[in-house]
Formats: sequence, C-alpha cells, structure tokens
Amino acid sequence: MALSTTDESDIRSFKAAKRRFLQQNLEIRQQCRTSKQLSHCRRSISMDPILWLPMSNPERSHCIRWRLGWLPSGKPRACPKHPMQQLSKNHAINSLDMHRRLFMPETVQDPLPFLLNMFPLHPSIPPNSALT
Repeated sequence: MALSTTDESDIRSFKAAKRRFLQQNLEIRQQCRTSKQLSHCRRSISMDPILWLPMSNPERSHCIRWRLGWLPSGKPRACPKHPMQQLSKNHAINSLDMHRRLFMPETVQDPLPFLLNMFPLHPSIPPNSALT
C-alpha cells in the first residue's frame, strides 16, 4: 500500500519535530554539569562511536571512562611515571605524549575524544547484508 502525499508530509514533519525535540532535550541536559551520561559528551543526538567500534571490552571501558572524565580507580592518586604529581586528565595527556602519538596538533585540548568524534555517526552496513 502506497502512502499518500499528505501521509508522507506528516511523517516528515513528525520526524523533524522529533529531531528538534531530542536536540533541545540534549542541549538542556548538557547544561547540567552534574550528570555523567555518555550522551552528554557528544554535541549531536547520535550513538557514540565507542559503543560500536570493534574493540575489546577493557578498551571500550577505558574509552568510556576517559570520555566521562573518570580516571582509573576513581580516586586521586600519584602518576606511575611521576610519583610526585597527581594523576589527572591533563597530566595523563602530557605524560603519555598523546598529541604526538595520535598525530594531533597541540591546539586540540583533549586528543582522544577529538579523534573518536571524527568517526562516522553510525556503523556502515556491509553491501551483502544491505539486501537481506
């Protein structure tokens, strides 16, 4: 059964209204700094590539924790390489020389999320499964 032109236009307007609502809701939730949800770490309403990129569970856990700003063990502790300094996100970026290792300019404040945000918004569909 084919949809009439008015039905198609209603569907399009509903989808546009839904997208506007979701985007506004995301922006409101992002203003609340106390929330720690993965969706708040992205600027658009899309699935975070961390959730679908092929990686091991420990690697995924590390990426999610980094994205949320959580460091290992959840408590302030000394840096393993520099025992006189506290391990923080900025110290880890400098200590691990992330900019050089990830081929990122120094102007990028947090290179790992910057790199992850460059991935597509959704996984590609293999050509052979698109027809099934």
